[in-house]
Amino acid sequence: MSANADVTQFRSFLDRVVNRLGAIAATEGAAGGCVLATAVLLLRWAAPFSIAVTAALVLLSVMTGVAVRYFMLAEQRRQAALAVERVAPGCHNLVVAADEILLYPGRVRESVASLVFRQAAAAVRALDVGELFPVTRALTWLTGSVAALVLVLVVQNTGVASQLARIGSSANAVPVLSRVDIVVEAPAYAARAAQGLRDPSRIEALVGSKVSITVKSNASIVVIETLEKKDTLSATGNDTFTGTLVANADGFVAIEPSNASGKGTRKLIGLSVTPDHAPRVRLTAPGRDMIYPDGNRSLGVTTEADDDIGLGSLKLRYTKVSGSGERFTFTEGEVPLQVSRNKDVRWKAQTEWNLASLQLEPGDMVVYRAVATDKRPGSPPIESDTYIAEIRLIGSDAAAGFAVDPDQERYALSQQMIIVKTERLLAKRATITARAFAEEAADIAVEQRRVRAEFVFMMGGELEDAPVADAEADMMTLNETAEAEGEADILDGRGMNRGRLALVRAIRHMSNAVTLLNATDVLPALAREKTALKELEQAFAHTRIILRALTQAEKLDLSRRMTGPLIEAGRDVHPVPLAENSTRVVALRGVLAGVAELLRTTKAEPGATQRASELAERVLRVDPSAKPLQEIASRLNEAAAAYGQSNGRDAGRALQSAAVGLTAMLRAELVTAPTLTRAFGTERLDGAFTDALRAARGSNNGGKP
Repeated sequence: MSANADVTQFRSFLDRVVNRLGAIAATEGAAGGCVLATAVLLLRWAAPFSIAVTAALVLLSVMTGVAVRYFMLAEQRRQAALAVERVAPGCHNLVVAADEILLYPGRVRESVASLVFRQAAAAVRALDVGELFPVTRALTWLTGSVAALVLVLVVQNTGVASQLARIGSSANAVPVLSRVDIVVEAPAYAARAAQGLRDPSRIEALVGSKVSITVKSNASIVVIETLEKKDTLSATGNDTFTGTLVANADGFVAIEPSNASGKGTRKLIGLSVTPDHAPRVRLTAPGRDMIYPDGNRSLGVTTEADDDIGLGSLKLRYTKVSGSGERFTFTEGEVPLQVSRNKDVRWKAQTEWNLASLQLEPGDMVVYRAVATDKRPGSPPIESDTYIAEIRLIGSDAAAGFAVDPDQERYALSQQMIIVKTERLLAKRATITARAFAEEAADIAVEQRRVRAEFVFMMGGELEDAPVADAEADMMTLNETAEAEGEADILDGRGMNRGRLALVRAIRHMSNAVTLLNATDVLPALAREKTALKELEQAFAHTRIILRALTQAEKLDLSRRMTGPLIEAGRDVHPVPLAENSTRVVALRGVLAGVAELLRTTKAEPGATQRASELAERVLRVDPSAKPLQEIASRLNEAAAAYGQSNGRDAGRALQSAAVGLTAMLRAELVTAPTLTRAFGTERLDGAFTDALRAARGSNNGGKP
């Protein structure tokens, strides 16, 4: 036999040895896995696993045992030659020597290697791998462990037939809710730990929280219902159903199981949502309007802000107002602050504001306010009260301040500012949606109407609000003669008349601008606004004040006085209005009637649990935020739970408490009817008649009353 044939024969022998050792290890590992599974099943004797869990447990145990045993014999399989030498001493280390030559070729001469392989092949040719490494003991262990496992399964009655029978019986049983687990996860910005609840009667969560629901039930379908919608929980196996919802407003969570046999008892859980309040911000220093003779001043500003959860930012913003008349210019900016934080809920900021950097001139002013936001994404900024720092104009008094709607921007509104806002809107048209553009244009139209109203008031309030189709033509149709006849003080000269004409033109252009802005035709509206500004400048250029005075005393209209023959006077009879039925009162009355019907139930009748739960849901649908109604719903839920436990006495007590609460709520909702008052003369007659009856009764009884 050639040298290559000897090497091939020797390698084939070693491969058979390695495979034999692996099979023995796998068999022993499977036996150990069966023993482990049997031990686990014995520990769960009182509450056996289902079919799927049992099969998975056995398979996992066997695979684990095989893997552990296989890796434990890994070193033995790598040293298969030594294993052969141990069980076959007659090889005289030829197997080990040949294996070393295979592992480290080139270390010995070729002639020596050929001689070793020839002798090793001759030695192993007479060996039987099955006899050297018998698998009998491993198979015996495996057979015994499998028999023990089967015996435990049979005794525990967890065979396939019994499991299928149990599943079929549960499918036909009335579905029940075994357990309800709730996990409330607050929004990330709140930095609050998750809250776990089991079978709760009420859930309290911060607005925007994620509520995860896990239900254990033998039902095939579990439906969840809230004030907004109705949904089905997802089945995740092993009689478990899961779902999530977002807590946005007060309400309830109703869970109802169902299967082929019908619907089970409905579980009602109240939901109370805590709102995220807006931050509060205040300017504590200087806390009043300031007047300075020049702009080379320093203003110490202190602001405080607090929030119920956490603040996100605190800024000091200002608007510089320069100019006069209708030539106002507005410059906005922000002042750096040094903020000291008391955790995240209370901040205090200070700064020494150098007004010289604003280059204020006499007559200019700075309108400033503090702006704070909380950590909630998308929360609107909250502004403090607005204060003014004004540079006194020589020879004039300081401005009295601004009276501006707090929902609008905190600075003076004028025609010039309307133009500035319109130009800003046109500049950002490409960056906002069409809807937002239309809304902002409508807001500017409202402010334009306010400015127009001021000038209409100056004119006496007689100009029509509606714009004209041809404004330029209408401007020239003003009848100066008619105006002069109605104004005695206009006889001083034509200058005032021209100023009034310019003011009328400005008002008409403002009206047209309002119409164009409401139609989202902003560019032509801007042209009308600018034309109105020019007309206002011409009107104010005249020296005479254009306020209108009352030229004649008011005269009484005799035709409207209450005169005429008295016979024509008659009683005016008006129909008596009927009181409207309040939907809240009607709903509460219906619930009270249902509670009264349940109170007549002396024992836990079928369906009483469901009716009590439905009444609790009806109460919460009236107003889920009202604390008294939440208490009433809790009492009704207690009654439903008591009926479910066949405890009619506790259910009656809970129902009585709910009825008392409902009665108090209805009494507060209903208006007390007025009591009848008797005339004074009738009361005196009634008293004399009663006295006479008493006297007559006393005389008949021997003087005793």
